Amino acid sequence: MKHQIALLLVLTVAIIGNGSAAKFPASFSRCQQEDGNCLLEAITATFRNFHKGVPEIGLVPLDPLRIDKMDIVQGDGPINIVLNFKKVDLLGFQHAQIKKASGFTSNPTKMDLNLLVPVATLVGGYRINGKVLILPIQGEGASNMTMVNCDISLKWTGKLVDKNGKQFYQVDKFKVHFDTSRFYMDFSNLFNGDKALGDNMNVFLNDNWQDILKELKPAISAAFTKIFEAVVTNVFNRVPYNELYLALVIFGVLLSGLVALASGIKLQVEKEKAFMEVIFAYPPFAAATYSRCKPADEPCIVQAITDTFHKFQGGVPGLGLAALDPLRIDEMDIVQGTGPVNIVLNFKNVDITGFKDVLVKKAKGFTTSPNVMEMNLLLPVASLVGSYKIKGKVLILPIQGEGASNMTMVNCDFLMKWNGGLEKRENGKEYYQMNKIKATFDTTRFYMHLTNLFNGDKALGDNMNQFLNDNWEDILKELKPAIIGAFTKIFRAIITNVFENVPYDELFLPSA
Repeated sequence: MKHQIALLLVLTVAIIGNGSAAKFPASFSRCQQEDGNCLLEAITATFRNFHKGVPEIGLVPLDPLRIDKMDIVQGDGPINIVLNFKKVDLLGFQHAQIKKASGFTSNPTKMDLNLLVPVATLVGGYRINGKVLILPIQGEGASNMTMVNCDISLKWTGKLVDKNGKQFYQVDKFKVHFDTSRFYMDFSNLFNGDKALGDNMNVFLNDNWQDILKELKPAISAAFTKIFEAVVTNVFNRVPYNELYLALVIFGVLLSGLVALASGIKLQVEKEKAFMEVIFAYPPFAAATYSRCKPADEPCIVQAITDTFHKFQGGVPGLGLAALDPLRIDEMDIVQGTGPVNIVLNFKNVDITGFKDVLVKKAKGFTTSPNVMEMNLLLPVASLVGSYKIKGKVLILPIQGEGASNMTMVNCDFLMKWNGGLEKRENGKEYYQMNKIKATFDTTRFYMHLTNLFNGDKALGDNMNQFLNDNWEDILKELKPAIIGAFTKIFRAIITNVFENVPYDELFLPSA
């Protein structure tokens, strides 16, 4: 596993790439050894403010945390499976609550870090083979595993050793334990795509999640132990132990760090422009990496869009290409004011994941004289994770709360259609002017989880989440128009900005 997946979950915050003597900005707040309160605040600030990373100082992204490979092997008992994950993203750590950080003394031996993640989601490719109770299970595709109120405890032992006149902490033994109040699972393409068998297996797994998790917990803990041990060991191997305290993180770097992030929130024009420039291989970049398509060459255009999602989901900073997966959205509102479901649901700082596995089914209307255009995408697993606030009624039940949320759709078939025409501007070039846009979607399963409902009343909150998921089809039917309205606004802004900033003919190869 690449050490680049480093979670930086220890106290260090920044991995500096130039030598072992890390040079932290003087404006950083400093913690004294054994100052537990300072440590808690520093680590919490890291997850909150720098979850996207700060490349200039070597800080890798914390949320999502990319894991190249992870294996869960359970070889005995009622569950006997081999579950392999590849290129998965772990989301939710930006909302982590640091409950404990102990053992970081002047002469450290045992250390302990305890954090509570309201909603922790693992999304990415999987492969599974084995048996669950007496049922065989096999499949390969996209997956989503979500834990609610995930309480993670990391404990390790070690000692200080001398290297080149400096003392480094050397990890000896490492253990990870966790608990969760709810465990959701969804695996697409089970049983070679047999929908009936796959849907039944996913229902069975979620209906029996407590028994399933009880059997899988040792294997999951072992998998996470390997990951986090590599992370912690890498940190301590690179930074002398005493220097972790001389500049232990992160309050003073907020401005410079946030500027460096140059986050694509609010769908900034330049990043949106770069997004479509890559899709169509806009001339300034075509010679380096990309090939362009001729107008109306639908197979070529479909492949170009597919390649963008698959190869550049992390963005290309040098070209100004914003991250495609996760797609960060500052604010999104779902307002449903009539019918059985009557709610106002506000999202802030949410990430949409799943576009890296998208199947582009259709891209029509990109002709030399465009009018109506159409794009159809299929996302095996699409998740929206972030902060929410809700108030209203679901059927006859009142609902209110504010906290972390996870909304996941399986086999999300998303269709966008818009019309418009070419307009010549003062520079003599023609730009596509969008008029109206419509969007719709379908999904084979819709999962919801909202933490901290009813001011944290666990019994009421658990019952409401259970009700929402048991009645997901009816709930989604009522919410669909509002969800479509929210996403239409987002994609209209993206597409409009692209066509407003790039002459239409320059998106394509010259006509023969």
